[in-house]
Amino acid sequence: RALQNLQQSETFCQQRRQRYDEYQRQLSGFRHELQLPPHNTAALSHFSVRVPGPCRDAVRLHLWQRGLDVGTLFPFPQQTCRPQDFPHAAQTATEVLNLPLSTQLTRHHVIQICDRLKAAVDLTGADGSVTDTETRAA
Repeated sequence: RALQNLQQSETFCQQRRQRYDEYQRQLSGFRHELQLPPHNTAALSHFSVRVPGPCRDAVRLHLWQRGLDVGTLFPFPQQTCRPQDFPHAAQTATEVLNLPLSTQLTRHHVIQICDRLKAAVDLTGADGSVTDTETRAA
């Protein structure tokens, strides 16, 4: 199986790049608060977006409650580093959401993920409060 995957690696990379491009098309120009990654031609494992720190956890919860699991970066290592010594790294660790970029996703799946992300961002205030009564009740 590993040899078969290796033989298909270029196909997998191409499929991931297609999903990456679709994320870019769907999310480009949505809102300035949502930062997209620069164009990348590498073989990708996920599509990382930055959501303002106070909003990230509320957006992630909103997506989770709608069946979409998105990852985050590793937490900032406060036991070995001080956030004030590495302010950009500390901030980034609280803002990144990793959207799936699996070869099993179709264009339709990516569009659905983007629609859910946009709705979650729209329903989340700058302070992380959620204005959606459905989410508050959940």
